[in-house]
Order: sequence, then structure tokens, then C-alpha cells
Amino acid sequence: MQSEGAGYEFENLLRISVIYISGIIYSFFSLRILFKYRRNIKNEFSNTERIEFNWLVFLIIGILTIWLIVLFEQSEKIISTSSTIFVILLGYFGITQVNVFGSKVATVSTVVLIDDEKGKDPDKLPHPVKYQYSNLSEDESLQIHEQLLKILESEKPFLNPELTLAELAKLIPTHPNKLSEVINKYERKNFYDLINERRIQEFFRLLNMPENKQYTIISLAYDCGFNSKASFNRNFKRYTGKTPSEYLNSQEQ
Repeated sequence: MQSEGAGYEFENLLRISVIYISGIIYSFFSLRILFKYRRNIKNEFSNTERIEFNWLVFLIIGILTIWLIVLFEQSEKIISTSSTIFVILLGYFGITQVNVFGSKVATVSTVVLIDDEKGKDPDKLPHPVKYQYSNLSEDESLQIHEQLLKILESEKPFLNPELTLAELAKLIPTHPNKLSEVINKYERKNFYDLINERRIQEFFRLLNMPENKQYTIISLAYDCGFNSKASFNRNFKRYTGKTPSEYLNSQEQ
């Protein structure tokens, strides 16, 4: 005759509780890691218009919700329905999102900004940003910086709308972590700001060429590496303090 689990009620309850609690804790830690990664995104990508993590936040919250439903709701119908909806949304978001965790993404987790400079505007830093665990010598960093400036001037990789830190590092060549450190140290800005500043400078160069008077502002912006009007307007105002229309109006006066 089967005991049907008699005598193991406490062990079964403990095992199930551990599974539920671990699922909830995993969801919270996933959100924490995601938010930390979002803070580093401008060290890796030159265009962030198509890179947003609301979908991933939504999916993690979805996982957390399912765990809570399983924990507090005993209805198999509700559990199976919510799980089915979640899987459908997971497939949809997985297909439509940009790959930001692939092999082209630089790993910057070992290069951490420290001191009170972390999170501040690089242009307002009193001295270069410091890095923990850096083994980059002064001579090597100067050499990388010199090569970086040469590449930016001669090859203009910033014209590529999807340029990443890893791709730029290959042109030098150096490791993306080292390049990120050099950019922060000598240019006092992150990769995103450096590349978009170069795009704005290229825009002014094209704007001042007589043969380009026939083209619209946004078409010139696209030629400089911007992939959207919103991205161009935001970076233009950050660089000049004015919107493109305000700047052009001030030049005509």
C-alpha cells in the first residue's frame, strides 16, 4: 500500500518553498543586473535609439508575476493561461529586438568607474576618470589614443550608424576595455558621446560645403552616421546648446 507522501509533508513543503523563493529572488537579481548593464550601454554603442530594455524589464516582471501566481493561486487554468501568454510575448520580443548581448559587444564589467566621478558628465570632470584593475601603461594608453585620433580622422568610422566600441577597437587594434579606458581618460567622455560629437562635427563640415545646399538637414545628418532625427536633434543640442532650427535661424540673422 502506497503512503502517498505520508511523513514527508514538511520536506515537500520546504522543497516547494525553496523553489518558489529562489524563483522570486532570481527575478529580482535579474532586474538588478539589467539596470547595471543599462548604465554601461553608452560605453559600448554609438547609437542607442533602437536599444531599449523596457521589453526585457517587462519580461522579467512577467517571470516574477508567474512565480507569484504559482505561489498564491492554486488554479491550474490561471497558471497555464498566464504561462502561455508569457511564452508568446517572449517569442515576440525576442524576434523584434536588437542584439545587444552578442559577440560584438565589449565586456566592460571588469573596468569600473570609481570615486565621485562615476555617473557625472565627463565634460565636467576635474581630472580623467580612474579605472580599477587597470594594467594599461601610460605609453600604451598614449599610443592607443594617438591611433584612435588617426583612425577617426582618416577612416571616419563614425559614419557607420551601428558602430560599436568592439568594432572601433578592431581598427586600432586593441582590446575594447583598453579603448574604453583611453576614451574616458583622454577625451573625458564615453564612447557614445565621442562618436556622436564627431558626427556633429562632420555635419557642420558638410553643411558648409556649397554643393550640399540642395540637401535637407536630416539627409546630411544621416550621411554623418545618425540613424534617426531624434538622435540627431538630441546630440546637436547637447553639442551646440541649440536645436538645429534655432542654430540655422541664428546664422541667418
